Order: sequence, then C-alpha cells, then structure tokens
Amino acid sequence: MKFELGSNCPIGKRHIYKYRLVGLEDNWHVLSNSNVIEYSRLPSGVYKLQVKAYNEFGIEVSSRDFQFGIIPRWYTHTWVIVLFVTIFLLIVVITIFYFHRYHVKKRLNMQIAHEEELHKIQEEQLLLTEKEIVKLRNDNLRNDLAFKSNQLASATMASIRKNEVLIELRNEIMRQKELLQYRYPEKYFEKIIRMIDRNLENNEDWATFEKYFDQAHVNFFSRLKDTHSTLTPKDLRLCAYLKMNLTTKEIAHLLSVSPRSVEVHRYRLRKRLGLDSSDNLTEYLIAF
Repeated sequence: MKFELGSNCPIGKRHIYKYRLVGLEDNWHVLSNSNVIEYSRLPSGVYKLQVKAYNEFGIEVSSRDFQFGIIPRWYTHTWVIVLFVTIFLLIVVITIFYFHRYHVKKRLNMQIAHEEELHKIQEEQLLLTEKEIVKLRNDNLRNDLAFKSNQLASATMASIRKNEVLIELRNEIMRQKELLQYRYPEKYFEKIIRMIDRNLENNEDWATFEKYFDQAHVNFFSRLKDTHSTLTPKDLRLCAYLKMNLTTKEIAHLLSVSPRSVEVHRYRLRKRLGLDSSDNLTEYLIAF
C-alpha cells in the first residue's frame, strides 16, 4: 500500500515529513528524499496514518490523518480455517483407512496364498498317496496273478506228467497183453485199462485247472463263449491249453488223445473262430 504526499510548498523549498501508522506503531518516522510512504503485508484491521509536514526551520506547517482498513484475507476467516482443518482431518482419516485396508488386504492375500499352498501340498500328498496305493494294489495284483499263473502252470504240468505216466502204463499193459495173450485172464487186463482210462478222464483235474485258469485269466471262458457261441466244452478246453502256449504233444497228453487228433481239432477250431489262414490261432487266443 502506497501513500504519496504533496503540499503547497514555495518553489525551491522542500518540506520534511514525519508519519506514523496508528494501530501498528507508536514512533514517528522521518520521510527523507521521498514523498512516498509504503507499507506491505499489513495485517487485517483498521489503521490511521498520521502525517505532519515541517518547513526548513522545523516548524510544523500542516498535518493530516488518513484512516483506512485492511479486510482479512480469505484464508484467515474462521470458516476457512475450520474447513481446512476438516479437510486435513478427512485426508488423515482416509489415508489411515486406506493404509489399514491395504494392510488388511495384504494380510488376507498372504493368508489366501498360504492356504492355497497348503491345499496344493495336501493335494500333492493325497495324489502321491493315491499313486502309492494304486502302485501297491497293482503290485499285489501282479503278485497274485503271478502266483495264480504259477499254480496253474504247476497244476497243468502235474496233469501232463500224470497222464504221460498213465498213457505209458496203458501202452505197456497193452503190449504185455499181446505178448501173454491168454496166459493171463483178459478181464484183469481190461479192469486195469479201465482204471487207467478213468484216471485219464478225471474231471477233478479239469475242475482244478479251470479254477486256476479263470483266476489267472479273468472270465476267459465266458468272454470267449460270448464272442463265439458255437464253441463246445472240448473247444473251450483246447482254447485254454493253446492260450497257455502248450505244445501239441502236451495238449495230447492232457486230452488223452494222439497228437494227430489235436491237429485235427485245431483245424476245426480255427474254422469255428472264423480265422483266416494267415491268422495265428495261438497268438489270437493269447491276446484274447
């Protein structure tokens, strides 16, 4: 704020001014080499500027008072201060809220991630346990199948050896009968031969074989019968022996027939199974 002073002073003469601003200062100030009074950044309020003019002899020649007011700056009003404080507090509250929310969300995400990791570990452990159970079950099944296959093989070989002995015994009796002719009663020869034939046709051996075979090759007979309904019990028996990859001689001993009869039966079986000449009968039954 500027105040420019002027007076009716004779030419060549100059007045000396003294001034003070009542309400801000008590002392008088001498204004020299200038006739401009300047104030800046005055606080709000009512002021009175007092000015006195002196001639060169120091005699007061005039005085003036100028009253003015400075209105308060807008940001010094009470409502503005209250508003600023309110906004500041609101910002603080919002900052605290979002900071708290951020940390809560962060903890929640960490907890969720931890739970997901635990769940993943549990699933992996469960999967590993299930795999171990499946592996153990498969191992048990393989062991059980191997055991049953061994039982089947043992029972089959025992039947083969028994039939071999019985056939050799029958053949030997037949040779002795030819040699002795009527020197030994024929009825005794016939009795022994019938006993041997009954043992060769023993159904108990087949029942034992069938039991072990069906355990080692699940539902083989029923599956084969469903696929080829025209097969006879003798056909099924031959199929089982062929699936075990037995030789013609071994099958002949089990069936108490000649190897030639086995070959004829194989030929008829191929036709009933509908196989071509290029198809391998044994391989077909092994893969069935």
